[in-house]
Amino acid sequence: MLNMIKADAKVIIYLIVVECISLIIASDLMSQEVELVEGGAGVGTSFVFFLLIIVATIILMLIIKLNLSRYLYIFTEYFGLFFITLFIVSSLTDRAVVGLFASSIALIIKVISGKRYLVRLGASTLISIGIASIIGITFGPLPLIVLLLLLSVYDFVAVKKTKHMIRMAEDVISQEGPQLIRFSSEGDEILIGLADIIFPSALFVSVYLTEGIWVSVLTSIATVIGLIILFKGPIDEGMPAIPFVSLGIAGYLIGILVI
Repeated sequence: MLNMIKADAKVIIYLIVVECISLIIASDLMSQEVELVEGGAGVGTSFVFFLLIIVATIILMLIIKLNLSRYLYIFTEYFGLFFITLFIVSSLTDRAVVGLFASSIALIIKVISGKRYLVRLGASTLISIGIASIIGITFGPLPLIVLLLLLSVYDFVAVKKTKHMIRMAEDVISQEGPQLIRFSSEGDEILIGLADIIFPSALFVSVYLTEGIWVSVLTSIATVIGLIILFKGPIDEGMPAIPFVSLGIAGYLIGILVI
């Protein structure tokens, strides 16, 4: 049944699922007044966050050069899953013991069956949902828009000009890192990065929390349109996805002007 769904449709469905679950978790965290940055992150934080991403990219390229990236991916996949699950469950239940139990179970399942596609997908989904919900409650729409615009420019340069993003993607694929998710159907396959799911989902969450359901729905629809446009292009040649999923910004602007 799932093989009958085209790969691009699977990506869109996946994005919507991550958005919705991230929103549920973020809403619960907000009701408990969980706040990672006092008063919320401003536009200045967006620039700092962007610079940290650039620094992390430089470090990753060095690690790849030294053939040590496999260990970084293991850390990201296993310990990232553990700590994200720990944070989410502990925050939602207000019980650290429950969070520790849930994260331990998630880690055990990952260790035992980590090579299976559904387990890998589940781990990547938990990480995406956790990060998207955290960013969504930390950044308001404006700081997130600034961050998305910065990332869009960077993604385009990294894929089309310097091409180091393609080099990183090739390394992630060869080492089976968790940063890329594979969606396939008969004769069709799409690889998409976690960041391409996380940031538009975070914007969706942030917009919902500040502007309400209808503006957030328009934001999500515009993001989906961006993905559709992306999938119509020459994906095999490598296309930067962030500029396309950032079309959600247009949906947000339309929403606050019309609704």
